[in-house]
Amino acid sequence: MIKGMFERIPPLESTEQLQIGWFAISHRWLNDKESRRNTYGEIYKISSKHGSVYRNIKFSPRLKGTAKKREGQILLDWHAWITLSSTGNEKMPEELTIRRANIFEIFYFSSSHPDPAYRHSMAIARIGLYVGLLSVILAFK
Repeated sequence: MIKGMFERIPPLESTEQLQIGWFAISHRWLNDKESRRNTYGEIYKISSKHGSVYRNIKFSPRLKGTAKKREGQILLDWHAWITLSSTGNEKMPEELTIRRANIFEIFYFSSSHPDPAYRHSMAIARIGLYVGLLSVILAFK
C-alpha cells in the first residue's frame, strides 16, 4: 500500500505516453525491483477522502517522489483527478492511498473503465459468462 501527498501531472505536459485507464508514479515508491515488475499493469484502487477510482499502474523515472518523503507526483487523467480532489486544481497536492484492487474491485473496474469500448466489451463478456453458467446449471437438471 502506498500513501502520500500527490500532485497531479497532466499527461499532455509529460513526455510519458499514458493510455486510457492507466496512471503512473515514480518507481522510487517501491524499493524492490522484483515488486515493481510484479506490480506493473495490475489494477489499483486510488482513493482519497473525496472518492476513489481504479486504474492500471505504471512507473515513470521522470516523476518525483519517494516513500520516505511520502510525497510525489502522479500522472493521472483529468476525470480521475476530479473524482479524487476537492477543488480540481492539479497544483494542489492531495493525500492519496494507492493499493492493489481485490477480485470484486477488479470486476467493478470492468464496468467503470473510462474507455467506453472496454466497458462494452466487458459487458458482452459478462453476458457470455452468465449464459455459460446458465447452460451448465440447466445441463445438470
